[in-house]
Order: sequence, then C-alpha cells, then structure tokens
Amino acid sequence: MISYSLNDVEVKNGLKRLMNKTPELSRRILSFICEAIVTQTVTQHLSGQTLKRKTGTLAKSITYKMQGDFSAKVGTNVTYAAIHEFGGTIIPKTAKALVFKIKDQWIMTQKVVMPARPYLAPSIDYVMQYKAPDIMKQKANEWLGKEWYK
Repeated sequence: MISYSLNDVEVKNGLKRLMNKTPELSRRILSFICEAIVTQTVTQHLSGQTLKRKTGTLAKSITYKMQGDFSAKVGTNVTYAAIHEFGGTIIPKTAKALVFKIKDQWIMTQKVVMPARPYLAPSIDYVMQYKAPDIMKQKANEWLGKEWYK
C-alpha cells in the first residue's frame, strides 16, 4: 500500500499568504492588460486603420492609470480625442462661423458633423475578448508559482 500525507498547516499558511497578496496580483495582471490595450490602440486603430496619423499626438497620448487594486482607466487627455471616438457636432463658440482649410480651399460653415470613429473601445473589446484571458492565466501562473514556493 502506498500513501501520501499532506501537511495541512503548510497548505493553510501558503493559502493565507496568497490571499493576502491578491490585490498585488490583481494590479500586476491589470497593468499587463492595460498595456495590451494601449498597444492595440496605437498599432491597430491609430495607425491608419481607423484614423489617419498626421502628427502622432493622439497615439502618443494613450496611457493608463491604476485606480486602486482592481480598477484602471485607459484613455487620453487630448482635447479632440472624444470627437473622434464618439462623433458629434462642432459649432463655433465665439466666432460667427468655423473656418478651416481642406487641401487648397478655405471652408466657412456654421457646424461640422463628425462621424464616430472609435479607436479605443474596439481595442478594449479586442483585448478583453482575445488577449486578457491568456494574460491572466500566464501572469497568475508565473506569480503563483513564485509566491507559493517562497
């Protein structure tokens, strides 16, 4: 007969250590997912597929910020970012008309209706559906292996 015994105290202590480290693990995994979203946005949707790149300002401005252990924000502080993501109507605030140049022709108009050209939301959707599960599995396994055997 072959038998194995499990040291219950060792297992309980290991599980307690892991439970106490859960917020740290969450932050690490979430930061990898946010980095994947930023990369997806810049390399796919802001590389000419969704929006044509002129100066690269919008692409360079996409960042993320952790908001505690289990939450983060991905976005930009560029003023024109929202009109591209959500669309909308641009009207003059103080002037009588909007004036801008397209190619060699000057345009004067009372409003411009911009169609939505989402670049961030599709990146978030893609990463959460296709990349986040693998990131979570890989990073959790790496981290758990290191923490368990400390």
